[in-house]
Amino acid sequence: AEKQLWLLCRGLDRAGVLPTVYCVSDRTAPYGPLIEACGVPVRVIRGSRLSRVRRLRDWLNADCIDVVHTWLFVANAYAWLANRGKARPLLTSARNCKQQGRVLDFLNCRAFAASDAIVANSNEVARYIERVYRAPRERITVIYNAVDADRFWPATETSGEGFCVVMVGRLVPQKNPSLFVAAAAVLRR
Repeated sequence: AEKQLWLLCRGLDRAGVLPTVYCVSDRTAPYGPLIEACGVPVRVIRGSRLSRVRRLRDWLNADCIDVVHTWLFVANAYAWLANRGKARPLLTSARNCKQQGRVLDFLNCRAFAASDAIVANSNEVARYIERVYRAPRERITVIYNAVDADRFWPATETSGEGFCVVMVGRLVPQKNPSLFVAAAAVLRR
């Protein structure tokens, strides 16, 4: 998710958008410094959960933010609480299919209901948040994760023989790498 945010910050046309990243975690490495190197300020908001909501609200107002676009379920909750009562548009997002716990699930239901737009990174995530969080379907837009294709270009040319299939993702159960191996075996046959 942080890499996707960095790629977005790198690619935004600064003539039309002046982004600021608000981080509600103390952990900013490795992407916080990379985002700042793109010329995007990163504001780290520390403190208790309630004080983070207040600080985020204060920063959004002080920075004269026109649109709030959240990134991940935790950010949806903080931004919805901090942005309540404001005329400024709220864009929430969902980037995976897992519940967050009773409090965050409750807050995300409210955040999605109040959102002017919702971004999901896949059709499955869009269906999931519509079903689990009752996100309004008509406000959900699917924008797939960006891939920096230059990172995956082969170091040397291949012979052109055979068929090459790759999986890009973390090797964790949620990404189901064994399904990829099974699908690749079917393709090979």
